[in-house]
Amino acid sequence: MKPLCFIIMPFGKKTDARGNIIDFDYVYNEFIRKVIEKCNFSPIRADEEMIGGIIHKPMYERLILCEYAIADLTTANANVFFELGIRYTAKPYTTFSIFESETKIPFDLVDVRCFPYSIADGIIKDLGEKINKLVAYIEGIRDKKEPDSPIYQLLDGIQFSHNLSHEKVELLRSQI
Repeated sequence: MKPLCFIIMPFGKKTDARGNIIDFDYVYNEFIRKVIEKCNFSPIRADEEMIGGIIHKPMYERLILCEYAIADLTTANANVFFELGIRYTAKPYTTFSIFESETKIPFDLVDVRCFPYSIADGIIKDLGEKINKLVAYIEGIRDKKEPDSPIYQLLDGIQFSHNLSHEKVELLRSQI
């Protein structure tokens, strides 16, 4: 079975700090999703799920249980940063951050390795090259199990545990 990759990002069209409109559905479909598929992962994006009930419960489960996560920090979306903080607490590694190159990254994340991409006239510049470079980056570090979470890098001995069952992961797979 393919590992699950949770996508942490804004949805739809949003305005960045420079006043440019970014179509995050385009970014997801033409860039992030293609990277995930080339890495042989199964993508999960919250707005694509067809389940009822409170949205927060499955979101927290995905942040904790998915083997991988990609977070798009573009537009400094508060929900993205909140979810990334949960992910960084739950998983010491396998979280990959990306951003549109004109985005001002907040001080607390400036030392975190983030993969840049550029948008001009609504299109990601050098899209094929960016896909290949991000795939190579993910493949180069995904099996090393070295912390990418600043929490695990800075706080020696910290551990996170949960009692969520492996059946939850299988339920996630069946819902995709």
